[in-house]
Amino acid sequence: MTGSETTTVIDEAFLSVWRQTLVEQKKIVIIDNSTLSVHRTTKQRLAQIDFELDGVKFRGLEQNPQTKSRCAKWPAKAARKSCSFCARADTSA
Repeated sequence: MTGSETTTVIDEAFLSVWRQTLVEQKKIVIIDNSTLSVHRTTKQRLAQIDFELDGVKFRGLEQNPQTKSRCAKWPAKAARKSCSFCARADTSA
């Protein structure tokens, strides 16, 4: 898979996770033939989902529109339903 194909696959997966989690408010998300559970954070009850694409582990986390941080407030307020994605380090070693 080339770099641009990988980027497209990841972009499509992120959009799918965002749509299913925040727009459709599903508790179970299907991505790349995998069934994943959406969890809620304890304190703020924000949606959180862990998944893997091409051997890379990712976490999606709903952004809090009520945040006091100026950096985080703008995307959360503008889109109303925004989600951040980050690659997760493998902690099994």
